[in-house]
Amino acid sequence: MPAETSIYETDTYAWAMSQAAALRRAAVLRLNDVGLDYENLAEEVEDLGKSQVRAMRSALKVIAGHLATLEHSPSAEPRSGWRESVIEHRQRLDEALEESPSLTARLPELAAKAWTGAREKAANGLARDGIPATVLPDARPYPLDRLRAHGWYPTNRHGPSDPA
Repeated sequence: MPAETSIYETDTYAWAMSQAAALRRAAVLRLNDVGLDYENLAEEVEDLGKSQVRAMRSALKVIAGHLATLEHSPSAEPRSGWRESVIEHRQRLDEALEESPSLTARLPELAAKAWTGAREKAANGLARDGIPATVLPDARPYPLDRLRAHGWYPTNRHGPSDPA
């Protein structure tokens, strides 16, 4: 199985999905039936890949939420903490894509889904500053290239400017 080993080393998500499919095919064909619980094994292997998707969506949610907070909060602090969080989660996203490059195609979908949760969290934080949730758009305000752009931050609309 050299091809699978190569996929395992270069794209763990693609490997997990292909292995789950192979286990399901083996279950139907009853190959080498030695009591393996093929369906549950396939689900567990598939869940390994899905956990990468969840981690990427979570990173995108944090990035988008903290960018929105940086854009709209008048608070001077914890601006540096929000920026550090954006940096960390952009790095996590990059690392996940290095491990599973096939997930790059899913980024637009994941970013769109992440905005709903990011908006809710940002709105809650902005409420403490007296900023209404209506300042946050319903549609995702930051395109994917901005979410991923190391060093890019939105201009603050309501308070202190951030150092570049």
